[in-house]
Amino acid sequence: MAVQQLHTVEELEQFVQGSGKRLLFKHSTRCPISAKAHEESRICKRNGYPGGRGVGH
Repeated sequence: MAVQQLHTVEELEQFVQGSGKRLLFKHSTRCPISAKAHEESRICKRNGYPGGRGVGH
């Protein structure tokens, strides 16, 4: 799964209109839950877990 950062409303609209399965993650640098989810998603990507299964369980 490719990670793509969105910076504008136009980029978000293009992302939403795309085809296939998509995951939208809004990362907050001030939220500890968001920080943990971001860390786990990076681990999933690095380890090749499909859809993030197996992390934190």
